Amino acid sequence: MTSRRSGLGGPFPLLVVDGLAGPKTNGSIHSFQRRHFGPAGADGRIDPGQQTLQKIIELLNGLGPNPPSSQQFSGFNEQQTAILQRAIRDARVICDNAISLSAIAFAMKEPNRTVTSLLHNFDIDVKAENPIVAAFESTKLMMLQRRLTTLRACLQQDVPFVHEPTPGFPEAWVVGVDDPTVHIKPSFFDDGFKTDLSRAATILHERAHTALKAPGHPGILDGGGLATMVVDAHVDKRPLYRNRARFFDDALANPYDYEWLCVSIDSRYAPMGTGVGPTLAMRMSCGCGAMA
Repeated sequence: MTSRRSGLGGPFPLLVVDGLAGPKTNGSIHSFQRRHFGPAGADGRIDPGQQTLQKIIELLNGLGPNPPSSQQFSGFNEQQTAILQRAIRDARVICDNAISLSAIAFAMKEPNRTVTSLLHNFDIDVKAENPIVAAFESTKLMMLQRRLTTLRACLQQDVPFVHEPTPGFPEAWVVGVDDPTVHIKPSFFDDGFKTDLSRAATILHERAHTALKAPGHPGILDGGGLATMVVDAHVDKRPLYRNRARFFDDALANPYDYEWLCVSIDSRYAPMGTGVGPTLAMRMSCGCGAMA
């Protein structure tokens, strides 16, 4: 394991863990960054949501147990299999990122994507000043983190993926909450429609249905179709829900909100109108056709 880690840019021999960021630690950070991002990317910083931390998470996922197994894929060609495996790995990364960043959101300076996205997608105000309100918001955050942890564990499992050759919408779906099989259409692999980030979001969304026992998309005014096509991942979803008082409960049971949160705090996220990537892919609509 040591040789594998050092080959990926880690220190060799391994450093002694002493809790201090000394010259050896700083040197190792620069070395790691030069290995993966070149000299221009070696700034010596490991910031939440940025490329260095995400690369570390990605590599740890690759070294960890149970990489995505193609034995569970049915009907996909070699190229599609590779894209699907990457999307599963990336879904793990964005979920890990959300777990890590939400845990320290209360200490982040504003404006901050994590703080904003927690408020807009789950109605969790990590900056509440009133002690009683702050305690309530902390409880809500713990409830969300518990579900994110459950989702992350399920993303590590090998589940069946079935290729559905018929074109059109939706691009992915599951049936009910007990069968983890994910059905994938050709549009999932279309680079003109999807990006690496939106493919990861689709996988995370569909796995959330069964991992969290969450049928359908509760609370959204139009049932989830129109709203998910016209809003960015970071914008306030509360006006789009039927019952403001139930927003948090509905969001906890709606896979779209987990998708929106995990995507909006990723460093690759680009809102609509920025000219980055396919327009529809930036809307993060997974085209879910989940059937209860």
